Amino acid sequence: VAAVAGRDYVLLATDTRLVGSGGYDILERTHLRSRLWSATSDHSFLHTTTTTTNKNDPIQGGEEAAALSSSIFGRDGSVQFPLQPPVSKTTDFLGEKEELKKNINISTVTSAPVLIASAGCQADCEMLKRVFRSDVRRSQQWGEVKAPGVNQQQQVLPSAIAVLLSQTLYQRRTFPWYAFCLVAGLSGPDEIGDESSDGCLGGQVFVYDAIGSYEAVAVATSGNGRNLLQPILDRSFSNNMNPCNDNSVDDSSLSGTTTMPMPTTYDRGGIAVAPFPRVQETAEQAAGILTRAYRAVSERDASVGDNLVLCCLQRRKLENGDTDIQCWSMSSPLKKH
Repeated sequence: VAAVAGRDYVLLATDTRLVGSGGYDILERTHLRSRLWSATSDHSFLHTTTTTTNKNDPIQGGEEAAALSSSIFGRDGSVQFPLQPPVSKTTDFLGEKEELKKNINISTVTSAPVLIASAGCQADCEMLKRVFRSDVRRSQQWGEVKAPGVNQQQQVLPSAIAVLLSQTLYQRRTFPWYAFCLVAGLSGPDEIGDESSDGCLGGQVFVYDAIGSYEAVAVATSGNGRNLLQPILDRSFSNNMNPCNDNSVDDSSLSGTTTMPMPTTYDRGGIAVAPFPRVQETAEQAAGILTRAYRAVSERDASVGDNLVLCCLQRRKLENGDTDIQCWSMSSPLKKH
């Protein structure tokens, strides 16, 4: 799995191949249910105005089934395999935007969900998903994290989910789950130290180890093929990574760090709190980089292949000055071993 944080989006990617403990026996070629999933167990963030299901029919499940029928999320909150045809291997993500529309599954959400990508033992990832959703639901009831709603001010903050997931994993430190997670989401309007110069709050990505230690990064990978995938993404995004949300970047540095002094707004009690790192590429550019990187890794690692699924949360500015949040997914073929 991989995740990229941008200025107005967050992008997650995973292949759909599930292999056995030996690394060569293929158990499933369209596995997603424990790879990409929403941190919340309800579906209150879904938009329910467009659907192909009769929501008045109780046999079809009512309004919730109507919303899920047009959503990229399944009933359990996991990302579903896109229904649209996969993107061709020769598709140009920047030059063929109109052609890509027929390959993208789009859902409008009322508030930005926090997505989690997990890699490792499939049974442990599935158990972690169920336990963590229970923890999130309990925390919402006690007011420890904000519950999603029709108002973006009420969305669950990625930083709150990051802390809660760290606590959940650390509780199992004596016998940890073999699950390596990434947390990705859009920052909330009241996030301290995350104000953007253009007023559009961007993505946040956190990477974990098995016992809950985590770090905020711009590009993260985990799971099979990580040793090959991470260097490719670091090189592809390195010249454009910017840990600050302004344009004061020293171009002479390959790491993209700035030599300007840190603003005083990021100094809390004598401790320098750096803003969340993000890449400067657009969502289409990031999708193209991830697709090319996964295709290269699938040629060298037998545990990566079959299909690539991309899932993106993107905040858009409308003509009337308001903003809305779109969640889109698409698939692309990888090497078939």
